Amino acid sequence: SQTDGLVNNIVYSIVEDKNGLFYFGTNGGISVYDGKSFVNYTVDSGLTNNRVFNIVAQKDGSYLIVTMQGICRFKNGKIEKFDGGEDFNSTAFFTVIEDSRGTLWFGTLSKGVYKYDGKKFVNFSTKDGLNHNQVRTIVEDKLGNIWLGSTAGLCKVNKNNTISQVTELANEKVLTYTSSFVAKNGNIIFGTQVGIKIYDGKTFKTYNAENG
Repeated sequence: SQTDGLVNNIVYSIVEDKNGLFYFGTNGGISVYDGKSFVNYTVDSGLTNNRVFNIVAQKDGSYLIVTMQGICRFKNGKIEKFDGGEDFNSTAFFTVIEDSRGTLWFGTLSKGVYKYDGKKFVNFSTKDGLNHNQVRTIVEDKLGNIWLGSTAGLCKVNKNNTISQVTELANEKVLTYTSSFVAKNGNIIFGTQVGIKIYDGKTFKTYNAENG
């Protein structure tokens, strides 16, 4: 808690690195815990905003810090702004992933998804086929497709950047998708406001309090 040195008691995300350090994304910045004490990072340390929704490990050993206003990169105890231009930098973000090709996908509160291939940023919104501009979770399947979970269901982006609605769910009640994960067997597990959905590459199965 804050009494013990945590920067804020509202914690949104937790990550452990290979050295056993814990990174806590909170409503007041980032706390790094080594098992004995906390080191805290805030806007005074370089964060673009103190509300940190997610901390995501990258292949180069750095971490992308997802905040209420912009993205930061954290490495070796130093924070720097991830500069994507004026529009990107002022955006509230929920999540980010790095796909198998090294491309970054950023889910936002109100501007859809940003894609960054290391050279340029491309924005996808409802104008391009998304079902909603609030994208809360992003995951890549074993075929390289990108799944976008929003407050209005699921979309899928193929390798050609074509966005499609998930037709398998067309007859179901619209759900808010809040989390996602690829299991070792390749199945995708989605968290929603009414339980869990598991996609095996062909069909979706739902698990909730009613069916165990």
